[in-house]
Amino acid sequence: DVSAAQDVPADLRGADTVPVADTADPPPDGAPPQDAPAPPDIPPDLAPPAASWTVLTYNLHCHHDDPAARMALVAAEAVSRGAEVLLLQEVCEGAGLANTADTLAELLEGAAGDDWTALTQSTHLAWDTYEEGLGLVTSGTVIDWGSVALPPGLFPRKALHARIEATDGPLDAVVTHLSFGDQAGVRLVQAEALATWIEQAVLPGAPGPVVLGGDFNDVPGSPPLAVFTAWTEAWAATHPGDPGKTYPAGAATSKIDHILLHPGSGAAFGQAALVFDEEVDGGFPSDHYGIVATLTR
Repeated sequence: DVSAAQDVPADLRGADTVPVADTADPPPDGAPPQDAPAPPDIPPDLAPPAASWTVLTYNLHCHHDDPAARMALVAAEAVSRGAEVLLLQEVCEGAGLANTADTLAELLEGAAGDDWTALTQSTHLAWDTYEEGLGLVTSGTVIDWGSVALPPGLFPRKALHARIEATDGPLDAVVTHLSFGDQAGVRLVQAEALATWIEQAVLPGAPGPVVLGGDFNDVPGSPPLAVFTAWTEAWAATHPGDPGKTYPAGAATSKIDHILLHPGSGAAFGQAALVFDEEVDGGFPSDHYGIVATLTR
């Protein structure tokens, strides 16, 4: 039958045998063919790098002593630690002195060679002289930012938030400074209001990790810190059993400065360190030590 022969491929016409399909049982669903090579192992140096963010919190001690010299020390330390976000308390301006967060941003630009943004939020007039408040300084791109008033103590208190596009991805950062002294009940109410605001105004739509840092004027395990029990505290996570005291500088007896990470983002603290905990020219840059922490995901 000539028509049938035309269906045979030209390179097989006249051959003694014609190949037939393999009639062996197929492998189970989802199993690779028996002769398929195993997927290659990915060398660690070729695996996708983990995203990381480095955050520093510090109470700047307003305009005490020599603010220009102290801010130069802060900027140099931030650069050496690779900090991308600085969460600042007692940011001050007035009496002919520049805003300390703005000064830091300028110093960081000069030292690091990239663009830095300073966000500030005044809370009250300190010593009837300086506008005092919060600051957030970052080398990332600020996508959105805002603040909230907390229940007042002896002075008004607030929290400042920014959504940042950092080098390794988005990060939401919040900085606060709770009431000082024997106002434990006020600090508890402030912490509760802060936690509620974060849940309602910051977490919805947050595309990455959410960190909270600042001077809480209270120690781990106190009622205000217990409000954030579900959060991870940087120092406790990386230095278990070490109290990591931050105040007062030179003879620290309490840990009142904290960096916290909200659960659920898949990020974790990899390391944390005290900063500004050594004397320079016979003094400290502030009456607090600072904390710098790196989180990864």
